[in-house]
Order: sequence, then C-alpha cells, then structure tokens
Amino acid sequence: MQLQGFLLFFCVGLSLYSQEDDLVKGLRMKVAGPSGAVDVRSVPRLSLAVESGSSATPFVEPGEFKARWEGFLHLESRSRVYFSLSGSGKARLSIGEEEVLSVEGEDFSTTESERLRLNSGDHKLVLEYESPADGAGFIRLYWRGRDFARETIPTTAFRRDAGSPEGDVLREGRALFADSGCIHCHATSNLNLANGMPELAQQAPQFQGIGSRLNKDWIARWVANPKHLRPSARMPSLLGLESAESALTAKDSRPWDIAAFLAEQTNDTPKPLADYSDVMVGDGRKLFYSLGCIGCHKLEQEPETTKDLDRIDLTSVGQKFRDGALRDFLRKPWEHYDWIRMPDFGLSLQEATQLAAYLRSESHGSLLEGLPGDAEKGEKLILSLGCANCHKIPSNKFHEGLTLANIRNSPDQGCLAKDTGIAPDYDFSEQERSYLSNFLRKGIHSLKRNSSAEFAERQMIALNCNACHSMQGIQNDLSVLPNLTSHDKLNIADTEAEVEAAGRKKDPPDLTYTGEKLRADWLTKLLTGTLDYKPRPWMQMRMPAFPSRGKHLAQGLANLHGMPKVSKVPSFEPSWKALGQKLISPNGGFGCVACHAVGEKPALAPFEGQGLNFTYSRDRLNHEFYLRWMLNPQRINPHSIMPRYADEEGITALTETLGGNGVNQFNAIWHYLIRGKF
Repeated sequence: MQLQGFLLFFCVGLSLYSQEDDLVKGLRMKVAGPSGAVDVRSVPRLSLAVESGSSATPFVEPGEFKARWEGFLHLESRSRVYFSLSGSGKARLSIGEEEVLSVEGEDFSTTESERLRLNSGDHKLVLEYESPADGAGFIRLYWRGRDFARETIPTTAFRRDAGSPEGDVLREGRALFADSGCIHCHATSNLNLANGMPELAQQAPQFQGIGSRLNKDWIARWVANPKHLRPSARMPSLLGLESAESALTAKDSRPWDIAAFLAEQTNDTPKPLADYSDVMVGDGRKLFYSLGCIGCHKLEQEPETTKDLDRIDLTSVGQKFRDGALRDFLRKPWEHYDWIRMPDFGLSLQEATQLAAYLRSESHGSLLEGLPGDAEKGEKLILSLGCANCHKIPSNKFHEGLTLANIRNSPDQGCLAKDTGIAPDYDFSEQERSYLSNFLRKGIHSLKRNSSAEFAERQMIALNCNACHSMQGIQNDLSVLPNLTSHDKLNIADTEAEVEAAGRKKDPPDLTYTGEKLRADWLTKLLTGTLDYKPRPWMQMRMPAFPSRGKHLAQGLANLHGMPKVSKVPSFEPSWKALGQKLISPNGGFGCVACHAVGEKPALAPFEGQGLNFTYSRDRLNHEFYLRWMLNPQRINPHSIMPRYADEEGITALTETLGGNGVNQFNAIWHYLIRGKF
C-alpha cells in the first residue's frame, strides 16, 4: 500500500497525452454568442479582451458570450507551479481532470491556485469563461514557479490536436475575400459594413496623377497580367493575357490602350532626380541594408534557401517609376494608396534621393517597346472592366457584379470558376477557391463585424513583421539574409561602435509580448508615425509607420493579449517617489542611470549598450510587464544585457531599502517614473 501511495503521488500530473506527433502548437477556442451562434478556431495563446459593442469573434454577435479554450499544457521538465487568472466575468480552469481554479468578479486578478506538481509531458488543459452581461470582458492565464515570478503562459507551452476546425477554414476565405477586393464589385444591401472588417475599406492605388508617376510602357506590362511581373500581386488579370509579350505577338493593343489613357492622368511632374554620383549610390546602398529593406525586397539572384521568404524583386523598379517619382514615393508611400503595405520610414529628402539613386543603379533590363495605344479606347476598357470599382478615377460609372446572395448560390461561377472567361482572373488555387466558396456559403455575415484582435493577427502577417522582428520563437528573416547575399555584411541594427563594444549585434525588439508590454495609446502613436521621438536613437534601423492601420493594429494587439482598453493603474505610498529616485541612482541604488538617460540627463557611463530613456518607459510600458521585466529580464529576453537584481525569492542586495523586497523597490522606481519631474 505504501508503494501504491508513492506511485499515486509520483504520477500526479503525468502526461495524459503522450503521442506528441499528433499535437501541434496552440489551443482550440470555442465561442458561443448570445443567439447561440458558435465559432471554433485554433489560437496561439490563452488571452482575449473584447470592448463594449464588439464581438468576441466576427462569427458571433456582439453581447454576452461564453468561451472555452482546450488543449494541452506542455512541460519540458517536472514543475511545481501555481496558476492564476486576470479578467472580468466568470472563469474555471482545469488541469488534467481536476478543477484547479474558479473565479468570478469585475477584476479577479488576486486569486491563485494551490501548488500543482506536474511531470514533464502534455497535460490536458481546459478554461471555461463567461463574459459580463454586456459582452465587454477580458481574460489572461498566468503561472508562477519556484524560480520565476507570475507571468502569462508563453505560447510555446500550448499544444492542441492537429487539424483545422471550421473557424480556421472560414477565416482563410474571409481574408481572401477582403484582400481580393470582392466587396467592390459584389455589394449587398442587407449588410451594414460601417463597423465591419477594416480591410473592406481598402481601395486600390488612385488613378489621379498616375501618368506623372509611372512609365506608360510599364503600365501596359502590368495591366496585361500583373502576376507575370509579380507573382504575389493581388490585382487580377482582366484581359485574359499571359503577358505583354504575348499581347504584342498577337497585336492585341488593349494593354497599351489602357496605358495611353492612364498616361494622360497627370498632375505636377516630379522634380527629376539629379545625376547621381557613386557616393550617393553608396549612401543609398547603406540605407537599403541598415533600414532592413532586404527583409521584404531583393535585388539579385539568391540561393534556393531564401525562395520561401516571398520577397519582392526590385530589379525592374527603374522601369516602373518616372524620373523623380521613385524618390517621392519613398518619402510618402501612402500618398496615393492609403492601404499600401509598403511602410513609411519617415525618410528625409536626402535619404529618399540616395535610396532612389541606389535602386535605379541596380535596376536591370529595359522597357518593352509596345504599341501606340488609343486613350479613348483605353477609357472605355477601364469602365467596362470595372477598374473604377477599386481605383479612384474622375468617373461615377461603376461595374455592377452579382450580389453576394447570388454568388452564394453559384459559388463556382465567375471569378471562382476554373476557367474564368470574361471575369477577372485572380489565379486562385484549388484550395483558395474552396476557401472562398465555403466562406460565401457560411460566413458572409461576419463581414459586418470586426474583431480587433483578429485584425492584428492578420496584419502581422500581411505587413511581414517577421522580416525584422522575431516572435513566438520564430527567428526574424534579417538574421539569415545578409549572409546569403554577395553584398558585404552590413550591420542592420546598431552602430559599428556598439556592435564592437558588445561583441554581438542587437536585433530589433522581439514582438512576442508586444500587446501586453506596450500601452495601446503609445503604440498607436508609434504605428501611425505621430510619435515625436525615436525610442532607440542609437539604432540605425527605425520603426516605420503604417498610417491607415496603426490605430486598429495597436488596439488589436492589446486585445489579442487580453489587455482591456483601460488598464487598472496601481497606487503606491507617496513617500516611495523619493525612494524610487534614490534607487535608480549610483549612490545607494541600482545605478540605473549609468545606462539609462533620465529626461534631459544623459546616461552616465553606458558600457555594453544604452537603455531606453526612463521618461519613455513611463509612457510606453504597462506596469504589469514592467514589473516582470525588472524581476527577471532574461526570462523574457535571454540575450538581454540588463542585469537581474532580484533573486528567485524576489530579494535584492539593497536590504536596507524596503527590506530588500524587489517588488516594492521596483514599484517605488515606477512611482518615481510616473510622478517624478525630470
């Protein structure tokens, strides 16, 4: 009996699912709306925040909802952990077959489970959540161990059964529908899209002034078949042509007719790019690499190992833009296309000129000498083909396609047919046609609802954030690309002096914890380009802006990580402000000011690298993340050079201040940062 008792004790928390090959990363989330509609999808983490009047997912109605996350908690080694939740509403957590936590209230952030002893392996995890009555709620799952403080459980610890639930398939079709601009031709009268999916508002580039920006013969090549020039192009082929070359062989003048009309849509002619010197080209080349342009673009033949990165080839960019227009485009990429994915780096006139000179110097080939083209025929073609539905032109004539209701009844016709005939040809794969057909049958009503969290998920992919930033254990593309080209290895993140001093290169910040780390109001300024300072002024790289997406993206990242619009602000003893000022000093404190500037006062003696100005920290960071960072920086970023001042018990070496309690000391610093005058 004693042996059986020992075995029973030892086996508490043993893996309930050992076939790891059948599991993939993430969890499965089921959401039930107020009318009984149900949505099931896979998610990477266990967190969610829903604002008042919004939907937990676009496939259920706004209002009170229930959510259930199910999967496995994966542990690499035997662990002793406590679980806790932060949120509003009701929640119940089960590990294995045992309920370990049940909470309820407007803010249940203090209740913690008893300590669980869990062996290595996969443990069944279920969290059931009920929102408040108005549907505005939030939830985050935490754990705490003997050697780490309370933290949200990382995405790498979650596993789920393989396979795609229906919600995943519907979302594939929904994203394709929005990105393809289907709504512009196939409108419906019974859907109010005022607060719907943000991407539905995106228009194609404006035709106004296009003749002053782009070369006529390049326009002809593009409209002949966009995917012939760029395989990732979202614009469909409208003329049924393989390429401009095939049109020329067949003496089909339509691409040049359209180009002739568009070439007449002019405004102020760009100031020509002056003759550029080798020095200017060299400076532009340095900018191309130091800004990280190589993450999304390529200028030469590269090894097979980079083909899956799907970067846009710029070797013909000189053929596309008229003289001076490339420079102007680089300064304001969004000026004629609000939803362009090209980011705004805030380039000065000199920088844009240097970069344009370099790109032109690397441009290869020459424009195809085409047919004369008839502008009058081109205008008629543009109107008959429905170009005005997506592009703004001086015309009120629109092409009316079938309603969404009619398409739903004939999902294999028109653009979705294998042979599109006279319909636009998006070159959809068989799987993409299946995604769209399924969405048209089952998910159309989701278009009128927006989930900011899901918008953020989509945009992180669409904007190729992983090119520069690592996230969720996935290394950024820039860490690989410089070594795969024939170009000299250039430092893509820091000044040469800092790289030499630190002995290694610093990458741009990891995005894994962005939504819980950064305040949504500050992040909005950063992403929309309205922030009036550079947080890391020593870095050659700079964070670009996405003006049309920034506000939605910032709030979406917060909601994705379970952060409500207004977070609870902690309060501290007034006397702690003076203690905090002392604690950042080198006299009886941690000496933070050696590496961190404070207001106008520069860092005293940054050795391996500077830290952010403390005045930025109070504007940027959520308090909860700040405290996690201070207790153990390497837990969040193993490569951080920030010292760890607290031991595993949270005690620091400064025992004469607040008894050495690290949490209280770091909160005193926070209080000074918030209340102090610099």
